[in-house]
Amino acid sequence: ARWLTRDPLGMADGPNVYAYVQGSPSNAADSLGLCSNSKCKEFANHMYRECVANARKTYKSNMKRIVDHYFKRKKEIKRAMEWCYESHKRWGGSVVDWDYLCMTIEAYLLVGLYEEFVLLRANAQGLYAIERASCKATQLMQIDVCNAECCDP
Repeated sequence: ARWLTRDPLGMADGPNVYAYVQGSPSNAADSLGLCSNSKCKEFANHMYRECVANARKTYKSNMKRIVDHYFKRKKEIKRAMEWCYESHKRWGGSVVDWDYLCMTIEAYLLVGLYEEFVLLRANAQGLYAIERASCKATQLMQIDVCNAECCDP
């Protein structure tokens, strides 16, 4: 290709001299010569990486809170079970009956706690997936905006 003046951005989009108009010079133009798809994509990719990093940080924070809650509740259950196992001394009755009762209660509470943990974790993972998808959509929209601004129909 021959030009009257050199492109102010040089070879920013690489050796393809029509990259700035998505390979269609008859349908689009860069009237000022200042658009660069590679710069646009670089900016959009930077935004995407930053967005994903923030989503990852939020996910890790949510998981830490969930795990902390899990262990706090597990300690509470342990204290309650110690009280339960000591109760036969206060209220009498067979040690075997109290042990069976306490083990049943403990199993019920631990299963409930585990179910709660699994649900909260799945919720955090779902939110993380939604945030990542939102980051990707934002990246693609940014590329479209750059292309629309740079390529005058």
